[in-house]
Amino acid sequence: MGSHAIAGARLTLFTKDLRFFREQRSDAQGSFQFNYIGEGTYQLGVASLGYDYQERTLTVSNVPVISGFALLTETNGGRWTIVGNTDPELLGGSGSGSLLPSGEVFFCHDTEEPIVFDPVSAVKWYPPDSGTAQGCHIVTVNTSGSLFFAGGSMGGNPLDPFRQAASYVDRILKGEKPGNLPVQQPTKFELVINLSTAKTLGIEVPATLLGRADEVIE
Repeated sequence: MGSHAIAGARLTLFTKDLRFFREQRSDAQGSFQFNYIGEGTYQLGVASLGYDYQERTLTVSNVPVISGFALLTETNGGRWTIVGNTDPELLGGSGSGSLLPSGEVFFCHDTEEPIVFDPVSAVKWYPPDSGTAQGCHIVTVNTSGSLFFAGGSMGGNPLDPFRQAASYVDRILKGEKPGNLPVQQPTKFELVINLSTAKTLGIEVPATLLGRADEVIE
């Protein structure tokens, strides 16, 4: 790639509908190779730290295709916009964030201070906690649509916004302007504990927590 080798560059070969997608890294000599590619038209992209992303269209037939890149120094390093913070919850390596149907993000680190954050309005609020410090790992979506964390914290029922949407649709059809409708947040939260998953993970669920659960899955 270019006049000097770039090792570890990320190469992606894919179709525009993404039904086909492969990736690999360039070797120490900056070389790369995709094998056993069917005939057709593909996009070949390359990215590497400090260089601008490049992409081109390739037509693959029964004849080997050779393609190289001369990567240019990155001209737009991007930027960060801080839309809010998660105080007092400090998210570390065991933290998790789950996107809810409402567009809000449920943050959880130790289940004692979970946070629901709206990245558009920068508004945050605090759903009920588990009462004991436990990690938030392995998100499970229950049949009801609610979220279960192996740590034991419940982030509310993601289906509630859909249920509330029906009343909003009715009001809009009756002539109310969407911009005048108030923003509603979930008001019902359930704690569901999956004992089978907890046992598999070697987690002992305290009896006091089981007593507080709305549903216990055996």
